[in-house]
Amino acid sequence: SGGQHWIGSVIIEGDHTRAEVFSYHIMYVPVEREVRGVLMAAHEDEVERTPRGWRFSRRKLIPWPPGSDRHRWDPADPDAV
Repeated sequence: SGGQHWIGSVIIEGDHTRAEVFSYHIMYVPVEREVRGVLMAAHEDEVERTPRGWRFSRRKLIPWPPGSDRHRWDPADPDAV
């Protein structure tokens, strides 16, 4: 029932209309009475300012370790990323 993710070590470079953002991401999901880390990755994002605020224009997820499958998110699987 839900998980929690944290974004850290954020680097933002740009101006008042567009920016490139790099960050690290870790996501934990509860499994029964345990908390299990199921995804570690980096994000390379591009954001732009719109009339409704800042919006992502591109997001690239870079799984860790390199070569891991970013589509495997099953926290019940002990071999999941």
